Amino acid sequence: MGKKFFLLFLVIFVFLTPLVAENSPYPLKDWEFFWEDFITFGSTENPDGTISIPQSWEKITKQIIGKSTNKGYCSYRKVLSNLDPNKEYAILINESPASACTLFINGEEYYSVGTVSTSKEAYKPYISPIYVYFNADQEGKAEIIFHISNFEQKKGGFSTSVFFGNKTEIFKYYIMQNGVSWLVVGTLVILSCFNILLFLLSRERKAYLYFALLIFIISLRLGVSRFSIFSLSFPSLSYQFLLKIEYLSIWLAPILLTFIILIKSKDTIK
Repeated sequence: MGKKFFLLFLVIFVFLTPLVAENSPYPLKDWEFFWEDFITFGSTENPDGTISIPQSWEKITKQIIGKSTNKGYCSYRKVLSNLDPNKEYAILINESPASACTLFINGEEYYSVGTVSTSKEAYKPYISPIYVYFNADQEGKAEIIFHISNFEQKKGGFSTSVFFGNKTEIFKYYIMQNGVSWLVVGTLVILSCFNILLFLLSRERKAYLYFALLIFIISLRLGVSRFSIFSLSFPSLSYQFLLKIEYLSIWLAPILLTFIILIKSKDTIK
């Protein structure tokens, strides 16, 4: 059993270790922030402040309206300049900002996750990785605007970085993230099935069953959190279903781990 735990945590450690490659994309950190305003392309409005991501908008709303809140709607804007109009660029976000967003580049809508709205009744939350590629205008500029609504999650805004680079390097990074995620989840599912088989061959060894369930729950957790391969590959899955998987895994994993430790302790005593 000790070797299995070692293998499990080794795989998880490899998965969680940042994938740093040569010429890896860099994050766009500082953005203009517009509270309760869906700005349009070329807007001359002054921002309410500047926010560095990834982080929620809780702190900056306190500066703007005098109280901290993560419920509401806003716009993020960043203007990139000195780009090559004949070159293709791309953006990658491992997890879309909470909990619904629409991405515009130079006034054109490029991507939408859920439905953004100024009211809770009209908006629909969802989570998904975002990958888009685009060209700068003839002046070498790209105005990137996010409209974001959040009336569901505890924290609104970006929980992961917005990566920017040329299309080729970003696409390689995207494929790597997707491939490694599926490799880890698939490996854990196979390991779970193997332990179920061991339990069926030796039913008195219940630790095999609990260990199989633990691994399977961890695989579900990895499939919906951060780079959510489940929402990316199965867009018909509801937001509520994905959220339940994420939260249930947090509660069930420690319980199953406790059962395994107790059973293993009893076997050792015997």
